Amino acid sequence: MNKEDNIKHVAIYLRKSRDEGENADVLSKHRDTLVSYAKSHSWTYNLYEEIGSGESIAKRKKVKQLLSHVEDGLYDGVLVMDIDRLGRGNHDDWAEICKAFFYTETFIITPQKIYDLSKEQDEMLFDFQTILARMEYKIIKKRLREGKAAGAKKGMWTNGSPPYPYVYNQATRMIEVDPDKLKIYRMIIDKYLLGMSTLQIAIWLNQRKIAPPYSGKRNKCGWSHVSIHRLLISEIHLGYVIYGKSRSHRGTAQLVNKEDWIKVKGEHQPVKTEEEHAQIMARIEQNKIIPRKCRAGMLPLSGLLYCSKCGRRMQFKRSQTKSGNYWTALCTYTYPDGRKCDQVGRKLDDDFYKALYQHIIKIDEQTLELVDETSAQHRELNALIEMKQKELEQTEQAIEKLFEIFEDGAITKQRLADRIAGHEKTRVELEAEIEKCKTALVAQVNMVTVEMVQKRIDEFKALWTNAINPNEQNRAFKLLVDRIVYDREDNGMRLDILYK
Repeated sequence: MNKEDNIKHVAIYLRKSRDEGENADVLSKHRDTLVSYAKSHSWTYNLYEEIGSGESIAKRKKVKQLLSHVEDGLYDGVLVMDIDRLGRGNHDDWAEICKAFFYTETFIITPQKIYDLSKEQDEMLFDFQTILARMEYKIIKKRLREGKAAGAKKGMWTNGSPPYPYVYNQATRMIEVDPDKLKIYRMIIDKYLLGMSTLQIAIWLNQRKIAPPYSGKRNKCGWSHVSIHRLLISEIHLGYVIYGKSRSHRGTAQLVNKEDWIKVKGEHQPVKTEEEHAQIMARIEQNKIIPRKCRAGMLPLSGLLYCSKCGRRMQFKRSQTKSGNYWTALCTYTYPDGRKCDQVGRKLDDDFYKALYQHIIKIDEQTLELVDETSAQHRELNALIEMKQKELEQTEQAIEKLFEIFEDGAITKQRLADRIAGHEKTRVELEAEIEKCKTALVAQVNMVTVEMVQKRIDEFKALWTNAINPNEQNRAFKLLVDRIVYDREDNGMRLDILYK
């Protein structure tokens, strides 16, 4: 019996990569081919279509929906133009795909071949095709990065969605100024240079229901002081194209040194002058996030006390009474919609500082033992990760070497598949072990030794006891404490100490 005899109802999966061009209707061509193929075999079908990168299935809703339906046994097979349409991602992605098709005995169908993963020969050929798909995807990504860098050096826009008030013109592949957005942008610049803060500008825009820079989850609360700040400091608005601020290494974003960025004059229209930009940056420099009083260390808790409700640094207010002066800790944060944080303030009297002092130095024996144990585990995990990463690099180099040998004709395609299968198994195991170690590292809270903790506490006690002014008290706190999280409900107060 032919494989086709067991196939009656199929899913047709279509994916167009964003890298395949704007003008070519890839989805339409593939749809016509696969629908005709299904009809020629008298198969009934359902369509699943999407546009997106092939690297990870986590961000592709349609393929996740398809795999769920495959696991439910809704189809006899899934029809695709090629194996790499299903994905080009990491081992976890391919494992999820294989699991869904293998256990439900669902066929993977291309116009060239029907794959039955329950058969060893088909499974081996499928594994080989997935390896080739991943290698091809890496080459495509490399060429894409090189193409973007080359375009950026010529002043072309290659960074995806441009910042407000620009829009991307797909026909010309240029960024252009949106006249309506430009009016709002110029108001932001003018108001900031006239003295309004970024928060005040954000509230002003939200109260007038002016659409924020982006839609969806990125701006579910409308304008914020952060989005205003980013617009103000952006050099894109001066007419520059900047590329290469960050890069991805093994799925983790890493910042790149500023001197290594590509920064050239672009082909788009500037929307602010160099003089305006200089004035903006000068004012931002004067208004650092840390208040001037905190930088000077004028109060014992300057720069250390944070509100548990909104997460912002708390402020200090001086009050005068007949019995003398005193300081109060207050949260003065205002949300972008105009609401004020409802945190209740607290008078910073002797009772407050005594309670804080006892709370800071109260580290029991059990905690110290945990710190010591965690520190030892941390060192061991770091050493293990380093060793496993070296083994992983050697395995990847071995795979690349095999492809070079294959291209030279020194080994057959079957021999290549057999040898790569062993290396791939090793790589999957190493990546799983590395991820497990990294997860264990993240779960650890303390990374210092018992001796370090005890030494800091002793130094803190000495500094606090001998402090003759608030400046020295602040220095004592900062020796040991990273931040103090404050919360107050009715008459009860809670302080959470985050140690350095």
